[in-house]
Amino acid sequence: MKKYVLILTVLFCACGSTKTTSNNYQNRSNKTTDSNYNQNKKYTLERFRDLKAAKAGVYKNNYQLAVDAFFAEDWNKAISYLNIVINSKPDADAYFIRAYSKTRTSDFSGAINDYFNAIELRPNYVFAYNNLASVKFNNFNVIDSSIDYLKTALSYDSNAPMLYLNLAIIQNAKGSFTLAVKNATRAIVLNVEDKAGAYQSRGKAKRNLKQYQEAIDDLKTSISLNPNYARTYFELGLVYYETSKDNLAIVNFNNAIKYGASEKGDFLSVSYYNRALAKKSNNDFQGSISDFEMASKLDSKTNSLDKSEIAGVYFKWGNRFFKLKKWNSAIQKFNEAKRLDSSLNDDCNYNICSSYYNIGLKYTDEDEAIVNELNTLRYSSNSARYLQLEKMRNENLKNSLKFMLMAYNYDKKRKNLVDMISQLYNLTGNKIKEKEFKSISQGLK
Repeated sequence: MKKYVLILTVLFCACGSTKTTSNNYQNRSNKTTDSNYNQNKKYTLERFRDLKAAKAGVYKNNYQLAVDAFFAEDWNKAISYLNIVINSKPDADAYFIRAYSKTRTSDFSGAINDYFNAIELRPNYVFAYNNLASVKFNNFNVIDSSIDYLKTALSYDSNAPMLYLNLAIIQNAKGSFTLAVKNATRAIVLNVEDKAGAYQSRGKAKRNLKQYQEAIDDLKTSISLNPNYARTYFELGLVYYETSKDNLAIVNFNNAIKYGASEKGDFLSVSYYNRALAKKSNNDFQGSISDFEMASKLDSKTNSLDKSEIAGVYFKWGNRFFKLKKWNSAIQKFNEAKRLDSSLNDDCNYNICSSYYNIGLKYTDEDEAIVNELNTLRYSSNSARYLQLEKMRNENLKNSLKFMLMAYNYDKKRKNLVDMISQLYNLTGNKIKEKEFKSISQGLK
């Protein structure tokens, strides 16, 4: 149960968060956020400058007002001025810029319509194809058509590095890891502006191809270029977790959580989840449970799965106590596992039975020493010690029987257990119960 994420760097959504598709929680759906907003804003402002210089009259005035609103991050006002421009005369650039502004207001369907309008007016509008792929992928988890948009853009500009990077990212989401490596490498060769994102994307693909050392090299390069990028630490944590280097995995998940505190979506939830898995493997059971609970708190969709995972931690915790012969602690953890996940009932009951059985044996083991001393004292004058030992023996037999019966409540098919109960009833003088359990034993294999 190892895995998760991918990163999408797009023109207006660079180095965004994503989710990959998997049966496991740590590999959830594909989605990105716009965490490298400044880079995109820079390009958008350059488009505004071009348009200001090129347009006259109503265009010039309203583009200037739109620029002012954009600087103030007043997206609705920017949209209103661009509406005037577009109503006066449809313009590909105006549609393009309005589309971006709409993404900032979460009007993703409106943004898609505007990008299509821009492309209709300018069929070779490379950046419109790029951003259209971004919005479709980021917000609607559309993979195949997003890839097609990027390929169309590449048919007009085969040397645009961001297109190769975004193509690699979406191919990661699709599971086309070899192609993702190829296109991320092409982005690096073409000197893509977001080199950290390119190395991260290639490292992710290599991790999925189980090229672990190469993945580590790429991810460490990404960190050297952008030491505050949470998702690269996350990917590196996955590499170490998948190669059973749990301590290093935890260190990197720590950094993912630290630098990803402001991340949108369920990135933090998944980071806590994966750190929980690493802590579980590292036998930090309490820490693992805390992280699972935090993952569930951050994302309610994980609740049922996290209960199962937490139950698994308690089960492993119980097994550890069992190996240490700490029977009561083991019983406590197995009962907690049962409470959280009924599918563990049979396994937990078996172990609880074994724990009670071993507690009972402790008393019978003590009984052997007492019997030996009783035999020694049988013809001695120390009657006080003899009576004391008799009392101790009866108490031990009583306690042993008590725990053996508790064990029997959890597993009624263990012949050795039934035989032990029968013997204990014999020693305590209960012939009826002795006979009853002898009969039960005969019916068992």
